[in-house]
Amino acid sequence: MFRVCRYHCRHPLPILNISEHLTRLRLQTKSSLPFVLGALLGTQNGREVDIVNSFELTVTEDEQVDHDFLNSRKDQYKQVFPSLEFIGWYTVASAPTARHIALHEQYVKDVVAGAAQKDHATLRSLSALIASLPASENKHFRGEFDTEYEDVQLTAYLSTLTKSASILNDLVDKHVVMSSSNREERAPSMASRRRGTQPRGLPGFSGHGGWD
Repeated sequence: MFRVCRYHCRHPLPILNISEHLTRLRLQTKSSLPFVLGALLGTQNGREVDIVNSFELTVTEDEQVDHDFLNSRKDQYKQVFPSLEFIGWYTVASAPTARHIALHEQYVKDVVAGAAQKDHATLRSLSALIASLPASENKHFRGEFDTEYEDVQLTAYLSTLTKSASILNDLVDKHVVMSSSNREERAPSMASRRRGTQPRGLPGFSGHGGWD
């Protein structure tokens, strides 16, 4: 698995090593597709990677990578080829198997525990691998999945309704405040106009005109 989107492999040695590794395990295990796992060594410059060499990896009985063996081989290669770095690991399979998935789970657990350095490109590759797995057609699984999906949809619908009701309530409150302010502004002006208006009598008579 490569950690970058673009790579250049100009060296035939790792290809020969992987081919020899696969052929030898086929003869030893009498299997057409044995479990093959190894490390890739090379150099990386930005998003360009050169795969220069490789070596086999061993797996313990509990399906864990033998880190002592890995570190020992890395140190040996580092002494002879100081410029080479551990680029990634390789495997040969037509489709992901349970053993491959176990290795991915081990890496994720180590990242969560802080024992391994987080590599976002690798995590994206794992996410894509999980998304490509076939969906189960088990009736019980489908029933639980549909129920959970409907619950999520209902929760999202209720959340949207609550948000809409809150927005509508804010609009109503603003309308009430604006209406109250307009009524308060009109009331004093109408009162002043009433006070400024005096009753007018008929021509030749006073306001409280008498007949005398």
